[in-house]
Amino acid sequence: MENLQPIHRKPGGRSVNQRAEYGKGYMGPAIPIEPQPKKPKASNRLGLSPVQGQLLAIIVISLALAVVLLGFWINRLLTERQNKDFIIQNLSSRVQNLENVAQEYETTLAGTPADSYRPLPTDIAATVAPGIENPDMAKKESFEFERFFKNAEITIYEGKPLTFYICNDQAALRLIRDSQLPYLLSAYSDNEYSLVLIGRYEPAWVVQLDNLQKIRREFMNHLITLSASPTQTGTSTALPSIPEIPEDLQGLELRRLYTLYNIQISADSSLEKLKTQTGILRNEGIPAFIYGYSSSGTSLLYSLRVGIFPTDQDAKKYSEQMDRVLYRELIHKEITDRFIRQLAIPQ
Repeated sequence: MENLQPIHRKPGGRSVNQRAEYGKGYMGPAIPIEPQPKKPKASNRLGLSPVQGQLLAIIVISLALAVVLLGFWINRLLTERQNKDFIIQNLSSRVQNLENVAQEYETTLAGTPADSYRPLPTDIAATVAPGIENPDMAKKESFEFERFFKNAEITIYEGKPLTFYICNDQAALRLIRDSQLPYLLSAYSDNEYSLVLIGRYEPAWVVQLDNLQKIRREFMNHLITLSASPTQTGTSTALPSIPEIPEDLQGLELRRLYTLYNIQISADSSLEKLKTQTGILRNEGIPAFIYGYSSSGTSLLYSLRVGIFPTDQDAKKYSEQMDRVLYRELIHKEITDRFIRQLAIPQ
């Protein structure tokens, strides 16, 4: 039956099966489409040339940067003003604190009874004389370091209460005489001494002098800060006067410390052996002493130590200057294995 389908011819004379062409999507002969006329472009009557656009962009960017810089500058000025206001308030507060401290100290001095001292007891052999203070002792007697060094204690024991001062000669003399406690003594500098009282001793005049020295140091630090700090032009600050040292405390200088260091050169279970070595060293002016401590909670051991130092750096400096040959000749001991020990003061 397929042979009966009508046959069409394509241009060129080739016969075409109409059904077969329709199956392939043939839709019949193409109909020509008339071209649409193009719309004319609208003419730009208003606009900027490329050069003008670039100039406009540069102007806009410049204005934006100027606004940002102006904002930073204003913010900086505000910050500087706040800082200056804070400095002025801080300095005013410090001056007020100094005035309060000076007033409190003057009130304390005014409330201190003039006759608050008791004379030394006649029994010099007393072990402890708590509360005894004699302001004239340091003025009537001269401090002879060699004599007091010779009479210093040789042995101290672990757990024994101690009081440690760095002081000048007048304060050392008064502390030794007033306390009547056994002591250790060593030269710390040209005009200062390391003094360890074997016992607790901090009389009222020590507390008063220590507080006064702290006030004066704080006062001077504030004055330095005030002189170095910027202030507004035309601003003047009235400063209180520095508190004066009472007459009975003049010439006394000291610092209360709570940790001391020394150099251990040997240890032994024989106390007598170390006492002999300590005596030999002290005769040569070496500040040696014996420290007794418990070992394993039962037996006592003794260590031969040298020096009384407020810091480990002081002890290290002294250790570096120790003469190994001298120690070998005096006590027949090599001190190459010496080391620094810290001795905490029980409170």
